Amino acid sequence: MELSEISHSKKLISIMEIKKKYDRIKIATYEDGVELVEVFKSVPMKTPFFDIFYDRSPNYFDLLKLQRGKPFVFILKSKSGKTQGVATFIIKEHFIESQLQKVLYVCDMRTTPDIEKETKRQWKASYTEFMSKMEFIKEFEGIRYCYGAIILNNKRALKAFTEKNNQFIFKELAAYQALNIFGKKPKLFQTDSIDEGHFTIQKALPSDLDSLWSFLEKQNRKKLFGDFISKEESVGDDDFSFRLKNWPGLSLSNFLIIKNRKGEIKGCVCPWTPKTCKKFILSNLSLKLKMVVSLMPLFGKLPIKDHSSLETLYLTHLEIDFDLLENEKSQITRILFHEIEKLKLRNSYHILTLPSLPHYETLDILKDMGYLMEVSDGKVFQIIHEIHEHDKEHKIPLTDHHLGLELALI
Repeated sequence: MELSEISHSKKLISIMEIKKKYDRIKIATYEDGVELVEVFKSVPMKTPFFDIFYDRSPNYFDLLKLQRGKPFVFILKSKSGKTQGVATFIIKEHFIESQLQKVLYVCDMRTTPDIEKETKRQWKASYTEFMSKMEFIKEFEGIRYCYGAIILNNKRALKAFTEKNNQFIFKELAAYQALNIFGKKPKLFQTDSIDEGHFTIQKALPSDLDSLWSFLEKQNRKKLFGDFISKEESVGDDDFSFRLKNWPGLSLSNFLIIKNRKGEIKGCVCPWTPKTCKKFILSNLSLKLKMVVSLMPLFGKLPIKDHSSLETLYLTHLEIDFDLLENEKSQITRILFHEIEKLKLRNSYHILTLPSLPHYETLDILKDMGYLMEVSDGKVFQIIHEIHEHDKEHKIPLTDHHLGLELALI
């Protein structure tokens, strides 16, 4: 399995060589991580009912360590040395058009409200230089594609990411939805019934490891930005083996798998939380929301308080065989969520979060099952410098592929 390579006719330069021109831009190390946590706290996302911010304590880098990629974190400094922003580039490996590609993922772009004009100018100039010279930067060698994912409710991040810049094209690749389940209608008002048919569900056993690994690889090869999952020993750690080793609390036995009568895996999910390094903090709750959440303990749910953590359980590695008929996909979705209810996983969390994609009507199925949820819309963009505007080699093909997106890592 080979990564796509770009031949270079010019001398390669390093990130440090470019950065020398910009005295207010610093490359962060783990020791800077505590300070960066405070930057995230200072730029909350505002909604009509509450403010929310990412708590990346104890150290900003801890969540990055859960990704099998190489991060470059840039700190934006004021004249006096105060941190006024952050931006992260992560070199990752993904399947695109079934081929393994090295890509650059841009994320966590934040600036504080008091950012100085010169600091902002230097960041824009350095960002433009990094992107325009990407294929000639040593650390980015072999990378043709750069992309980012944005939740549309986060107006500040959306503006920072797509702010008008004549030198960049933001090509929309896909839309996605984050479904945040916070409750379920009483059984009296539910119309859903579960028929397992010729499928069975169980927790994964050690004997299921190879078949689960193969199933996840098959699924991700069919995605845009599919996780790099491969059983080939020569590749070393892939995303699956890396996560089993490095995600806190994750093990094979956390996986729920669905098999057909032949014993073939046709669906799976792994409930998991990154709360050791990523939490949502709610503040400035509206009076209406305070009244609603005050009733939650009456229904056996965790109370939500102002300036408290929103306990979130992610349904990671949620896969349903792409080759199944639509009615079979619907059936497997119902079986998975019926099992999640039996395990009472929602009782210890405020919300369950999972992705829903346009190709598959997850949202409608869950509504039919009686789930109550908030839906956050998002988009994935490719970032293209104007010098490659007419260069097909540097544009990701727009296809009908499913989107690979692990929300727990965003």
